[in-house]
Amino acid sequence: MSIILGLVSLVIATAISIAATVFLDFEVLHFSIVFIIPIGALIIGGICGYGYFKGLVLSNKAIKGYHYLIAFILGIICLGAIKYGTYQLTCINPETFNIEYSLDGDHISNYELPDYGPMTFVNFNRYLIETTPVSFSYRRREVAEVSNKTAGWVLTIIDYLGLIVGCMVVSGLATGDRIYCDKCKKYMKRKHIFNIPKEEGEGFFIALESLMAEPMPVTTLKELEQKFSKNAKEYYKCYISYCESCKDTILDITLIEKDGNNKYTENDEFEYKKKIDFNLVQVYTEKKVG
Repeated sequence: MSIILGLVSLVIATAISIAATVFLDFEVLHFSIVFIIPIGALIIGGICGYGYFKGLVLSNKAIKGYHYLIAFILGIICLGAIKYGTYQLTCINPETFNIEYSLDGDHISNYELPDYGPMTFVNFNRYLIETTPVSFSYRRREVAEVSNKTAGWVLTIIDYLGLIVGCMVVSGLATGDRIYCDKCKKYMKRKHIFNIPKEEGEGFFIALESLMAEPMPVTTLKELEQKFSKNAKEYYKCYISYCESCKDTILDITLIEKDGNNKYTENDEFEYKKKIDFNLVQVYTEKKVG
């Protein structure tokens, strides 16, 4: 499944990039922000690699090092397909001598240029890299334009690496926060179960630690929820990840609070993740919650 979905994603990423060039005259692959961040290449690479990694998750396969090697190869194939596909559609208008894209026009390979020779696939791409002006914009206004061989190669290599990196780092998006159970060789199910107001946090965590420390607890997490849970703008968001086979369970809690921009976001510095007895949370696995 992973290979099939990977090939589908590769075709989609290639088609999007070529279509943007042909129909919108927009080079997604070479779109950058802050001058050198290859956002377009990262997006195309992410689309290319997403299907492969999602297929691994759906097949309950743990993502390992050699999977990233395969994603690396997919990225190179995608890059080559985009460049070759665009080259095959590149023609010259015989009246204006401008580049246009067509399946039956006067193909670029029928021409040659000084210093570059016949416009083969390699020569044409070298010509584009070394002669295409690089525009720098600030707040949607062009502030400078540079045409330099060295700058062209540096920025092009950054874009190419961006596509390959995007193809690999998208693994995190494909797996999300799902945890892999090594014993059962499958991904655990994950559920949001309840929220605890930030101001109730101290009392909740004391009660939670006490509950988990009991060898034979007489209460459950549901009872703690009923005691502490209520609506609040700043709160602890509680999840469980559990394996349906071996019943291994992990309680995962994040903190949602107001940041410096007055927006309520997850606090990346707070982390609470501990194993918990399945019996304490079983009620949440028997119905749809959160």
